[in-house]
Amino acid sequence: MKNVLYIFLLSILSTSSFGQKIKFTDSTNVWYYWNWSSAISIPPVPSMDQYTTDTMIRGIVYKKLNDIFFASGLPLGYVREDTIAQKVYAIAAIDPDYDTTEQLLYNYTLNVGDTFRSKHSVHYVSSIDSVLINAIWHKVWYLFPHSHDSSVMGLITNPYYVIEGVGSVNYPFFPLSPYTFETETDLSCFHNRGTTPALSHRVGLYFNNTTSCSLSFGLNSNTTTSHKNAELFPNPIDNTSKIVFPSSIQSGSVIIVNDLGQVVMTMSLLNKDEIQIGDKIKISGIYYYRVIDDQIGKAFSGMFVLN
Repeated sequence: MKNVLYIFLLSILSTSSFGQKIKFTDSTNVWYYWNWSSAISIPPVPSMDQYTTDTMIRGIVYKKLNDIFFASGLPLGYVREDTIAQKVYAIAAIDPDYDTTEQLLYNYTLNVGDTFRSKHSVHYVSSIDSVLINAIWHKVWYLFPHSHDSSVMGLITNPYYVIEGVGSVNYPFFPLSPYTFETETDLSCFHNRGTTPALSHRVGLYFNNTTSCSLSFGLNSNTTTSHKNAELFPNPIDNTSKIVFPSSIQSGSVIIVNDLGQVVMTMSLLNKDEIQIGDKIKISGIYYYRVIDDQIGKAFSGMFVLN
């Protein structure tokens, strides 16, 4: 009887500590990510975002999200969460995206086929999944963005994931405040309540079912010092155009979307060094491709044109 009571009390304590969804505005959250240059081979730059203090703006309380490494402690912006509406709002604080207007950052009510507009882009929900975190189901959205702001054309072109409570697997303020041209960001580690909670299956490049901190982080990281992209040529494409990968892909996939964010082609990759696509695209326009290498957990992306 004592053993049963002990197990019951333990389960109650466990539920009270972890039996709730992670909130994006939880003060204990810390996000680690890498800034990669897709243009040249240079070591990635580490960044760490965390909340510091609460700030009152126009009578509304926001949490200040600071970039501790990359921006030398400057605030990325100010965040508030409407748990009833299931939406997260933010105000960007770093140029060129500084704007005193509150913007929608995440919407947890989106369904497949829905779109929402951020400052720079329109985002289309391609699919929705769920993932277990701390024994609680959290939604996962897979979105395709399309830039409508000519000043940042090409900045937000790759599909990305959003995990309920965690945010984008690019970095927590994406896509409201995209980084500079030819730079990519990948979330590599997420802390909540002093732990790195496990996910029931991998989401994005680095999150796996062991920990949400699967890529080592810091100056002594064992990550490679280059992040070479796939190459597509000729471009604008013709029937001979192909995508050549930096190395052979044992298992992966290719996704191609048009400039409306619609998926026009998906292909599986098995033991491939390259793939021909020029003969598969028939309608003139601007397209974006994303090559995913499942084995090493990397993705490569780019844009091409069919005249």
